[in-house]
Amino acid sequence: MAKFKAEAFNAEYAQKLLNVVHGLAHIRARHRADTIIIESGADDDPVPHVRVRRVGVHLWVLEIADHRGRWEPTDVRTKLDTALTLLAEDFGWVLTPIDDENPLRTSDRED
Repeated sequence: MAKFKAEAFNAEYAQKLLNVVHGLAHIRARHRADTIIIESGADDDPVPHVRVRRVGVHLWVLEIADHRGRWEPTDVRTKLDTALTLLAEDFGWVLTPIDDENPLRTSDRED
């Protein structure tokens, strides 16, 4: 069975859609093999949030990282732009910045 690769332009499109259309400026995307990984944080210590895995010519599957960094599948299996729009609209909490400057948003703040 043929394996479908995620291309650099797929990752660029994903990042642009999330940054510009959905206003998620802290998000970046990279590709590896058949996946596009959506992450944030420092370049040397990225926080993976979500990945979309290419399973067909125009078919992608959305998977969300759990607290251990393992990938959990969702029921989303559709075109890339639809998957990313559903991600931003229905799973937006997954894309919340984790390493921002506001210490009041973390559970281990210093008093």
